[in-house]
Amino acid sequence: MSSALVSFFSYLWENILHYLWLRVELLIGYLHSKFYDRPRYEPLRQSDEPTIDDIGEWPRRLLYVPSMTSYEWQTGNRYGRYSNPRYNAISYTWGRFALDAEEQPAVRGLKINGITWKLPRINPETHFTVEEFERVIRAAVKHHMTHGRWAARHRDLKFIWLDIACIDQTFPRWATLEIGRQAAIFGRANRVHVWLSHQKEENLQVYLGDIVRAGKEAYATMDDLYRLSKPDVRDFEGDWVHKTTSSLQSLLMDPYFSSLWTLQEGYLSPAAIIISQTAVPVVNLEQHNMPITLYDLAHALRRIHSKCVILFDIQSSKQDAFWQLTELIVRSGIGLYIIAQPMVLYGISRYRLTTYPEDRIYGVQQVFQFQLGKSNPRADPNRHFSLEELEDELGIELLKTWPSLSQLFVHTVTPALGRGWHMTDESVVPSFGHSGRQSPSGFARACKLSTVEHGNITWGTIKGLSCTFRDMRHAWKELYGYKDNYQTSAVTFCHRIALDAELRKQLDGVPMACPPAGKIQHDIAEAIAVLKDGSALRVLLLDAIEPSPNWANYYGIIVRHQQDDSTEYWHRLGVCQWVTLQEYDDHEVVPFLRGLGPKWAEIEGLYA
Repeated sequence: MSSALVSFFSYLWENILHYLWLRVELLIGYLHSKFYDRPRYEPLRQSDEPTIDDIGEWPRRLLYVPSMTSYEWQTGNRYGRYSNPRYNAISYTWGRFALDAEEQPAVRGLKINGITWKLPRINPETHFTVEEFERVIRAAVKHHMTHGRWAARHRDLKFIWLDIACIDQTFPRWATLEIGRQAAIFGRANRVHVWLSHQKEENLQVYLGDIVRAGKEAYATMDDLYRLSKPDVRDFEGDWVHKTTSSLQSLLMDPYFSSLWTLQEGYLSPAAIIISQTAVPVVNLEQHNMPITLYDLAHALRRIHSKCVILFDIQSSKQDAFWQLTELIVRSGIGLYIIAQPMVLYGISRYRLTTYPEDRIYGVQQVFQFQLGKSNPRADPNRHFSLEELEDELGIELLKTWPSLSQLFVHTVTPALGRGWHMTDESVVPSFGHSGRQSPSGFARACKLSTVEHGNITWGTIKGLSCTFRDMRHAWKELYGYKDNYQTSAVTFCHRIALDAELRKQLDGVPMACPPAGKIQHDIAEAIAVLKDGSALRVLLLDAIEPSPNWANYYGIIVRHQQDDSTEYWHRLGVCQWVTLQEYDDHEVVPFLRGLGPKWAEIEGLYA
């Protein structure tokens, strides 16, 4: 017998044995659920509840799928009779579709053993049926391996983390604290599944295929696009932009992409596998049928976004189409799943829906690994935190953790007096803030940021070097000049300004909060400098990042000293970034751009 036949029969025999073993496991699971796993449930007494130190990064509960029993964590990381079990997790949305007690009484909810709370019933007409839900839960423990020839040889998991089965929906103290542990829960999961409950398998395959394919075909560098002649651009455009826009619009119709909580879960789980309404993973037909993950989708959208921005700047024939697709990608927030800078995610959260205003913070806090408001174990469990209080708390924690990064944003709506020093749900992060420093600065001339209570309001405070905006504008003009292309290798050799709404309204023809590098940035700097109060504007040296000996990024805050209601303070109006290159070290303005020289003077005071 040939070696090929021996290999074939060996492979066939192994798969037959595996199939038989799966049937035996199903029988064992059935008997286990019928005679053993019916919950002899005794909840922990209040005094016995595990502390966060006890439980570590383990979930307080896990769902044992064979018997659909929710088990509480016990000492030794035990859930039922299993110790240290591997588990998967499901990321999905349901809150907007829950039925009230009197609505559609014939609709049943999911049946989970071992819990004391009533599970929400989901409207099957507008969202999903309980049968579809059960199918996804059982499939979630089977799809834990990356798709491939040998995946069938691995045993299925038995546990998943599912919010409604693992968090008490009456929200006692322990359940509230669990909201502040989502990073640990999703981080420990073996595999996360993103369930798009409104997307049929065949449609989802088309939408994701179009997007991933368009991302793959995107140009690798901006230089490639700038080198294109006008006819080449027109030939290149084709119909891809309309096709990609249509597929992305259809994908975003799924409620998953309008939920704030899933925005956080996606950020925490970029390797999550995307599954359809019927729990089938969507595969990349051009990559050996590997499942498409959130990372694949995010990577494709970021490449498409970069391509659209440059084509828009080139003044091609389909500017409106590029602009529409760019805005769609930005508002979706999906491209941010692979960005390490979590401030960006908070800026996008305003496009997502929440049940309660405070969820604007609770729904994204774990991307910073913060436990704020009522989810903080040290907080008064009887206290209610308003959105304004939570924003202040988030701002304070960001100042402590990432001082300079916390300031790389712009206000799209003028904030209330004293509250301009931190982001709100009406703030966005400019593109140059996506890669800002995520650790306290080692830059000797970085400004000092803090907070203080003043007039029953939490204000920011600043102390650092500043120069006049007009001096800074002159240095930018001298070093960068006017060019068609400001891209030098991996560095955008130009300044960039992002304006708060208050200053932006005073200027004409600024199409966005942070326009791309180029002549428009010089025009904005010139327009700001000649404003009536242009001489009063200053640039506070925020921080510097030196990723290599060849170049460095510097960041500043545009401020103006003013007085309101007898309070004097430095009022922020925007942020800016500028670059120095080693090859230009002998230019006379470079020392100034590095924060050196007599044109820099120290300022301090309240800041908002």
